[in-house]
Amino acid sequence: MKVRVFCVGRLKEEFYREACAEYVKRLNRVEVIELRDSTPEGEAEEILKRLKDDFLVVLDETGEEKTSEGFAQFIGGRSGGITFVIGGPDGTSDKLKKRANLMMSMSKMTFPHELARLVLLEQVYRAQMINQNRKYHR
Repeated sequence: MKVRVFCVGRLKEEFYREACAEYVKRLNRVEVIELRDSTPEGEAEEILKRLKDDFLVVLDETGEEKTSEGFAQFIGGRSGGITFVIGGPDGTSDKLKKRANLMMSMSKMTFPHELARLVLLEQVYRAQMINQNRKYHR
């Protein structure tokens, strides 16, 4: 399964770049697409132009929360591609939220986009390990 992650904003700190690069290296078929900061509507238009028929997950604090095991089941149950969107500092447009197949929350807390990207990539990797019955997640 192909996983794409649309991220608004670049990773400014080297430690975030290194950590995210490590998870991308460990994962098969993961593509991270960075978008420039814009308005939520402008960011949505850019994402929608590039969006394929993938299952779209918008990360949002109002979305559904999953455990790591539940997330692994969710990832493992997808037959086609899955696209995640990490919005910018001004949030995600309603247009993109309406197109989403799932609104998902990483936590009730709000994270900077750099940390959200790192946590998402780690959880995708953890899901892969869980689904392969490997010991990373223990």
